[in-house]
Amino acid sequence: MSVLAKMRTTKAMPWAFGFCLSAVLVLLLWGENSYIGPMLFGVENTEMPVSRTSMVATKHVFKEYSKWVYEKENTPQNTDQNTGQNTPQNTVLVACSIANEKSFGGGRSFADLYQVIGSLQYPQSAINLSFYCGSAGALDMVQAFFDAATKHDSYPYAKVTILYAPFLQTSFESSDHSPGVQRQRRRSIARGRNFVVLNSLDAEAYTLFLDADIVRLDHRDMLRRFVDSGNDIIVPRVERGESSDYDRNSWRGHRITPSQTQLALMDDNKWADADFEPRDVASEMFHLGDHVEQTKDVPESDERRQLSYVEPLDSVGGAVLFAKSIIYKQGVVFPPINVVGTSWARHEGYDGIETEGLCYMARPLGYQCVAMPNLVAQHYSK
Repeated sequence: MSVLAKMRTTKAMPWAFGFCLSAVLVLLLWGENSYIGPMLFGVENTEMPVSRTSMVATKHVFKEYSKWVYEKENTPQNTDQNTGQNTPQNTVLVACSIANEKSFGGGRSFADLYQVIGSLQYPQSAINLSFYCGSAGALDMVQAFFDAATKHDSYPYAKVTILYAPFLQTSFESSDHSPGVQRQRRRSIARGRNFVVLNSLDAEAYTLFLDADIVRLDHRDMLRRFVDSGNDIIVPRVERGESSDYDRNSWRGHRITPSQTQLALMDDNKWADADFEPRDVASEMFHLGDHVEQTKDVPESDERRQLSYVEPLDSVGGAVLFAKSIIYKQGVVFPPINVVGTSWARHEGYDGIETEGLCYMARPLGYQCVAMPNLVAQHYSK
C-alpha cells in the first residue's frame, strides 16, 4: 500500500468511528423521549417496564371462522427465580365477547372498553387480550384499533387475539323476555363465551371475562385481589345506576322447579307449552344486594366490610368473571343448554344455562364459586 493510501485510511478511521457513535446516541435519545399516551393504551401502568419488541400479525382462516393474532416477537417469559425456568405463573387472559357495534353502550366505542382494561392495576406484560366479534361491524372496529395500536414498539400487551365466526351470529329483540327467547339469547351468549376462551386460552394461569358495557372498575386492583385470594371462580358486585346489584345471575340458594305436567311436556320437547322460567324461592335466596343491605349499618372494621371478604355462591354472573384457567382446560364451560334437570328424553333441562351452569359443572371437580361483594364494577346505564 502506498504512503498516500495509508494516510487516507488513517484519517478515515476516526471519522467513521465518530459517525457510528453519533448514530447510536441519536437512537438512544429518540428511544428515551418517545411516548405513547394513555388515550391509546389505557391508564398508564408503571408497575412493569414497557417492552419495546415489535408485534407480528398473523391471520388464520378456517371454514367456519377467522382468527387474527398480534404477538410480540421473542416475547420474554416470566422466570421462576428459584428454578430459572419459564413459567406462566400469574399471567392472565382478558376475554371479551362483543355482539355488535352497540354492545359498549350509548355513545361508547371499543376504545372505551379498552380504557377499562387499561385501568387494571396489574402488570400489562402479564396480560394477553382476546375479543370475539359477533358482527362484521364490530370486527372492523376492533381490527382497525389494533392495526394502529400494535404498530408502536412500546405496545404494552404481549398478545392480542381477534375472533370472527359468522355462524354464531344471532339476533334477538332485547324487549322480548319470554322464556323461549331468553333461552335462545343465553344460548347464544354461552356459545360466544366458550368460543373466545377455547380459541384463545394458551398458557395463561387465569382468565378474566369483561362485558363490553362495563364502564369502570371502582377498585382498579380488583384483578390483583382476585389472584391473591386463591379462590377458584370469583365475581365482584356490579352496580348500574341506582341498582347496587345489577348482575342477578350471581346468587346462592334455591329456585323453583317445574311441575310434573311441565316436566312431561319437556320430555316431549314442547317447550312453549311447558312455559317454565326459573325464578327465585324468595325466602331461600341470597343475592349480592342482600349483602349490601345486611352490612350498611355495620362499622367499617367489620369483617363483612373488608375488600377481601367472600360470599360462597351457587351461580355466577358474567359481567366481570374471574377463574383459574385450569378449570376451563378440564372441560368446564358455559353450558349452551340448561344442564340442571336434563334427561335422555328431553333436549335440555330447565335451569343452569350459560354462566348459571358454570358453577354447577365446576363443583363436582372440586372447584368453588365465590363473590367478593365489596369489590365493585360499574355497568353502563342510560
